[in-house]
Amino acid sequence: MNTRIQTEGTKQLLIETAARLIKAAQSSSEITIRKINAEAGVNLNAVNYHFGSKENLIREAVRAIIGEYFHGRKLRPGSAGTDIYANLTRVCDFLFDRPVAARLALEAELGVMGKGASLTTETMDAFLGLFRLALPTQDEPELRRRVWILFSTVHQLVLRPDGCIEWLGVDPSDKGSRDVLLARLLETLGLTARRERS
Repeated sequence: MNTRIQTEGTKQLLIETAARLIKAAQSSSEITIRKINAEAGVNLNAVNYHFGSKENLIREAVRAIIGEYFHGRKLRPGSAGTDIYANLTRVCDFLFDRPVAARLALEAELGVMGKGASLTTETMDAFLGLFRLALPTQDEPELRRRVWILFSTVHQLVLRPDGCIEWLGVDPSDKGSRDVLLARLLETLGLTARRERS
C-alpha cells in the first residue's frame, strides 16, 4: 500500500475514533491518547506522529463533530450569512449541545497556552469579519475588543454556568434564556440583534 495513502488513512481513523469517543463521553477526562490509540488499534505514538500533539488531534476531531452537528441539522456553513445573532446562537447551541467537545477544545487551547491554531481563533476571526460589515465606522482595535468581549462572555457561559446564574440571573443551559442574553450582549456591543429563528 502506498505510504501516503496509509498515513492519511491512519490520520482519518484517529480523527474518526477521537470524534466517536468524544461524542460518547460524559466528561472530558474520559478522553486520553491511550484510549484513542487503543480504540483505533494503532501504535501508541500514532497521535504524536500524525498530529504532533493531543491538542491538534482534539481540534480536528471537534472540527469533524462540528461539521456533523451542522450537517445533521441541515445547516450549511455560512447559511446564516452576515446575521451575527444567528451565527452566534448557532455557535452557542453547539457548545451546549456538545459540552464535552466544547470543553475538550477549550482544554486543548489551554494545553498550548493559546498559541497556534485553535477553533476559538478561527471563530473569532470569522466574527471579526461580520463585525467589520456591521460596524463599518469602528476602527480595527475597537472591533477586535468587541469580538474579544463577545467570546470571553461565551466562554464564561460554557465554563461557569453557575456564575452566569449568580451574576446575570440567566441559566445558560436554557436556550430561550441564553438567546435573550446573547441578543442583549450584542446590543451592549453596539449591534442590533435580529431575533430570527437560527
